[in-house]
Amino acid sequence: MEVGDADTDAQVFAVPALGSAWQPALRGLDTRLEPGVPRPITFDGEAARGRSDLVHVHLGHALMQRCARVLRGALFSVDAPVNRVTAVVVEDLPQSCVAAVSRLVLVGRGGLRLHEEVFLTGIRVRGQAMAEAKVEQVLDTALDAQDLVLADEAVRATLAELWNSDDSRLRTRLLTRENLFLPAAVAGSALLAMAALYVPALQSLLETQPVGWSGIWLATAAAISAFLAARFLRAAFRRRP
Repeated sequence: MEVGDADTDAQVFAVPALGSAWQPALRGLDTRLEPGVPRPITFDGEAARGRSDLVHVHLGHALMQRCARVLRGALFSVDAPVNRVTAVVVEDLPQSCVAAVSRLVLVGRGGLRLHEEVFLTGIRVRGQAMAEAKVEQVLDTALDAQDLVLADEAVRATLAELWNSDDSRLRTRLLTRENLFLPAAVAGSALLAMAALYVPALQSLLETQPVGWSGIWLATAAAISAFLAARFLRAAFRRRP
């Protein structure tokens, strides 16, 4: 819950009462003078600089990591109440657009996270693919707005039908070679991963080791299996009445 702070214009929040599973993520929020009473938190590092009564929660903070795990679990759970796809009405948007967000994580030895990147891909519903900079601009100016209105149920049903149809041009343009930005992003990520494994300077910096042929075959088999499983599940859901 946002509580504000008299000494900064940054957003300041109070941590609510959380269950036992969250307690490890709350370590360090309280003080020896007030054990068990978490201090207010902020996501602005400058606002918390030099202050002992305000905690900066950055991306690597245990609380943020716990929240991210819960969110990812909700996004990919079959019975989760969180919707991964939705349609909203944005005032003054010149054209209808579709945007997809994907996340790449490169993990090294011992589970050490070496690289993490979020890719934005978008298209106009009746136009060409959008450049990443254009997608970011649309997301910043439109999807981050405060007063988004959920599209009418009939509109959402029509969009779902357009996406799920066997000859869906919308899905094809967003997820296949017709969208040049997606394969370029995937290729760039693959090159970064290969560099981390095989460039000596990066091996020393990131403490990685080259992967042998057996590891390459295992990774390829796992990727193909995941792809086939995703295709099977998508086909199964389409056949559902």
